[in-house]
Amino acid sequence: MTVTTVFDLLMAQFGVSRGLGGDYPRNYDEEKPFTPKWQEKFTGIAAGSMLKIAREWAENGERSGGRNMIIVGAGINHWFHNDLIYRAAITSLILTGSVGRNGAGLAITWARRRWCPWPPGPPSPWPRTG
Repeated sequence: MTVTTVFDLLMAQFGVSRGLGGDYPRNYDEEKPFTPKWQEKFTGIAAGSMLKIAREWAENGERSGGRNMIIVGAGINHWFHNDLIYRAAITSLILTGSVGRNGAGLAITWARRRWCPWPPGPPSPWPRTG
């Protein structure tokens, strides 16, 4: 019986060998599934830009002690396979230790909801919601 960890299975989905054998990319420039070069044709985001974003995200998680936050609106719920969008966001938070910490995690906001205090000034034309 072959036994492995959930983390090894996750990394295999991301195209990371971890020494377990298989046809994995040797570097980020190969156009094999899940590499930055491969994703370019699907997203239109250059591989270099994707790597820069990923490194900055990881570095922020490390320096802040896992205080990365993603704020999304309810619009994601209108897309087919929206659960995959949420899973991608949550996975990036898990890998940086940003779940279960104050000031970190996945925050969801809806239209007309305010995640910051109302500023002083003239009355708003929209009703205040809790």
